[in-house]
Amino acid sequence: MKLEELHKEDAPRRPVRRIDGNQLSELANLPELKKLILINTGVSSVCFSDIGFGSKSVMFSSLKQLSVDNNNISHWSFINELDKVKSLHSLSCQNNPVLEAETNLETARQFIIAKIGGLKFLNKTEILPEERKGAELDYRKTFGTAWLKAGGNKDPVLRKYENERC
Repeated sequence: MKLEELHKEDAPRRPVRRIDGNQLSELANLPELKKLILINTGVSSVCFSDIGFGSKSVMFSSLKQLSVDNNNISHWSFINELDKVKSLHSLSCQNNPVLEAETNLETARQFIIAKIGGLKFLNKTEILPEERKGAELDYRKTFGTAWLKAGGNKDPVLRKYENERC
């Protein structure tokens, strides 16, 4: 199936087998799309080129739930980009190389929570205010020095992940 053949009413019944970042951006213009399930589709990247870091995209304007389990997401830039989705509140992203590269899956969870400000559920588990506060503080402790060395750039690990920018 080609993505240009996918209509809003088909999405729940017609699975997408393989998808890349460019094709994913084609779905971004479905204004009523609230839930997107891309499990085991091979997705590895996403880029919201319409805006920069710290801003919210007009793409996926109604998307609230995203599932990207069992894919090829191997760079934190994918997670960084998801913060640009203004209404995203639920993310499932288990079994991806970027998370498995972390020695502690709980640390990876905390990084995701710190990186996506509007997230309320991660991997079907509610993010309580105390957990968010702790995740954001730990993230600052972990990357604060790098942030200062990078000149106080809004992206604390910009230089480390320069090649991952979309």
